[in-house]
Formats: sequence, structure tokens, C-alpha cells
Amino acid sequence: MKAKPSAASGTSRRAALARNPRTQPKQAVKVKTQALPLPEAIVIRVASESDFPAIARLQQQCPDAAQWPLGDYSGCNTFLALLEKTPAGFCAWRQTAPDEAELLNLGVAPAFRRRGVARALLEALRNTASGALFLEVAENNHGAIALYTAAGWTPAGYRPGYYHHGTVNAVVMKKGS
Repeated sequence: MKAKPSAASGTSRRAALARNPRTQPKQAVKVKTQALPLPEAIVIRVASESDFPAIARLQQQCPDAAQWPLGDYSGCNTFLALLEKTPAGFCAWRQTAPDEAELLNLGVAPAFRRRGVARALLEALRNTASGALFLEVAENNHGAIALYTAAGWTPAGYRPGYYHHGTVNAVVMKKGS
């Protein structure tokens, strides 16, 4: 049985590796670490009529969002998301019954996607609406379905020919009780 070399004798495994040129990098690599600036907080607020032009611009940038006439937003609750003090996204919804609400439209400008804006809008909806939440989403809108699924929504039904003049089916999704 071999005796373990002692660190005091200078024959430790670490010392042996340190002396072996094959275990040493040929060139030292310096890795610069730079703290990335954190984005400003996402601000979600209730939209007012003066926000409708900004919502219309956002809607135009989001072809998968429903393309509503500007005045239609006055008939429902609407949240506006601001990131870096710029309108970044919106969601429109309505309380359909005391224990049920429906997400009607959601859009996030392409420049602000994958930064938590849609999740923040969904969270604001969850914190404001009462009861179970429902939505319809085009079955070919895989990005939106993935977002909703990751946020805890589950498929609850199917509407054949719901979108694009009967050519695209909708998946009904539900969140909550």
C-alpha cells in the first residue's frame, strides 16, 4: 500500500500537477467580466384614452395581435406596459362575470420582446381580474401558446375556424379556478 505524500514534503498531487507542463495552459486567458446594465423596471398602468394612439402603433407592430379599431379599446380594461419610459406592450381584457375574466388582446413591440413585458402584463391581469381567466389564441401562434403555457395557462377548448375568416382555429386557454 502506498503512503500518501504529505503536503509538507512538497510531493502532494497538487504540487506534482503544478510542475507538469502538460497540465498547465499554454497561454493565460483573461476573461473580462463586465456587469451588464439591468433594464429599467417594467411599469404597468391602466391605459387612458390618451394612450390609444400608442396602443394603435404597438398593435400595428404585432401582426398576431387582433387588429382592432382604435375606439374599441374604450369598451374594455386596458393595461399599457412601459419599458425605459417607452410604450412596449398592452393587453385588453374584460370581467365577464364576477368569477370570470377574458384576455381579449395582447401585443408587445418586437424591440421589447423576450424582456418580460408580456409576463408582466399577464401578471397585472392576474392580480386585477377576479376568478378564472380565459383567452383564445390562434393554434399556429406557437410563441404565444408557449408564453401562456409557461405562465400557467392550460388548454380548455377549441374553436374551429375562429380566426382569419374561418381559416385558422383557436385554442381556448384557461388560468385559475
